[in-house]
Amino acid sequence: MKKQKCIFYILLIAALWGLNSCGSSKPIQKYLLLPTAEYENSSSETIDNSAITIAVGVIEFPEYLKSPQIVSFKNSNELFRDEYNRWASPLKENFEKVLINDVSTYIPTNKISFYGSEMNEKNVYRINAIVSEFGLQADSSIILDARWGTTSEGISFTLDKRSSFSENGKGAGYNEQAKIMSMLTAKLAKEIADEIKLKFKAGK
Repeated sequence: MKKQKCIFYILLIAALWGLNSCGSSKPIQKYLLLPTAEYENSSSETIDNSAITIAVGVIEFPEYLKSPQIVSFKNSNELFRDEYNRWASPLKENFEKVLINDVSTYIPTNKISFYGSEMNEKNVYRINAIVSEFGLQADSSIILDARWGTTSEGISFTLDKRSSFSENGKGAGYNEQAKIMSMLTAKLAKEIADEIKLKFKAGK
């Protein structure tokens, strides 16, 4: 009888501990990159932006950025994945959509293809990119580093440009980090849009 009572109390304590653990679990917060580009109306603008079609080509991300958890560097070689702070959608897909949205704001155009099926048509520019770094670093900087290229000649993958942007992220919470990463994406979009405009003017 005493043995049964002992087992009963052990099970009761375990159940109460489990309920307490569930009740005190930390909620998961989720974040998104958002478009931040604003159209810059220039009196010297001489091209017909509406004639340009933007096509998404190959966008590559490092494997460590493909996890749902927000990833940062604890030091130069050690990553930290935060189980309680995550991306609301896969970061690569979120980045692609925001990048193209920002590029089309800077140009601007409503002609966007996510497959580049119109590559044989005139004035279609495919964007290819390999992102090597994106997010909070060990030195508290938030960076976006990418090699990229644009082509209107049907070439499957061309990278002839490199862009690297950095902002101070010291003390920034995850919401602020997402805002800064959105701003860096807009900076990359601006460089890509400027390159497309140059090629369009040159008839390339």
